[in-house]
Amino acid sequence: MYHVIVTDIQLSVPPYILAAITTVGAGWWSDKIQKRGIVVMVFSAIGGLGYLMLLVTGMPAVNYVGLFLAASGMYPLIPVVVSWGANNVGGSLKKGVATAIIVSVGNAGGCISSFIYPKTDRPRYYKGHAICLAYCVLAFVLALFMTFYYKRANAKKEARNNARHAPFTPEEKKQYEDEGDSVDWFKYTL
Repeated sequence: MYHVIVTDIQLSVPPYILAAITTVGAGWWSDKIQKRGIVVMVFSAIGGLGYLMLLVTGMPAVNYVGLFLAASGMYPLIPVVVSWGANNVGGSLKKGVATAIIVSVGNAGGCISSFIYPKTDRPRYYKGHAICLAYCVLAFVLALFMTFYYKRANAKKEARNNARHAPFTPEEKKQYEDEGDSVDWFKYTL
């Protein structure tokens, strides 16, 4: 009996190790390319594929691979989404409130998980996996939408800046610094 418990524990650790590595890697990659949206789309697709594998088959080997994909796709989304939200809100007050809201909504996942993964759904947990798959699809679609939205907003700001024919002075920037992302020199992170 003891050997079975130890083996189960040993098999549950590797997906979390991979998730930790991909979380750090996703942060590094999104900083390197200075684009958060594509990183959110890639990792939500990886997580979605993992949850899809968990839903469609009961084969242990396939489920184990699905668990690796689900964990390594979902865990990186948290810091990348928080940083993307903070990058795209200007002004210290606005940035602080937006970041707090994003983190609060993200922390609600811990409460929600106890309701979408009840013990009565053992061993396949269809409802929980389906909800997580839906979350991955939603994250992908919203990241795609926001990437195009921010790209369009940046183009409009650039056009207004070009029509101005003069760069903003340090005094102008100081005067309007608390207006945050609504000023034309603020560029959204894609």
